[in-house]
Amino acid sequence: MGKLIILILIISGGWYVFNNYLKPAGIKPKDSDSPAAGICDYQEGDTVTITLNGDIPSPRCVKVKSNQNLRVQNNTEGVVTVWFDNVSSAVLFPYSIDIRPDNKYIFATPFGEYLKPGVHKLKTSLYKSSGPEIWLVE
Repeated sequence: MGKLIILILIISGGWYVFNNYLKPAGIKPKDSDSPAAGICDYQEGDTVTITLNGDIPSPRCVKVKSNQNLRVQNNTEGVVTVWFDNVSSAVLFPYSIDIRPDNKYIFATPFGEYLKPGVHKLKTSLYKSSGPEIWLVE
């Protein structure tokens, strides 16, 4: 009987540790209901491209579908780091990426696997608190 109680404690303790410390973060909640940029159009195809320019990204906002992927093009003269806040590397790997000048990076994970519907800001080392917005609509 004593061994059974010890086994139950070990299993329940392991479950607690997994749920509170090791369980991957879920899908990222939206940052807002509507974009600050105003105009937000769809891009057709499997991959959506956001180009990082020295002054502003192009487009500033893009509507996307859950099965599309993100390509980020760096048109600046310096390395730019891009990431989404509140996304675990267990859900989106790599969590952040450094993109060298005149290079691009394609995130292999489709939007719907790491973003909930709504507007999300792509964080960059270039634009600080502002940046391109991605509006997942389905």
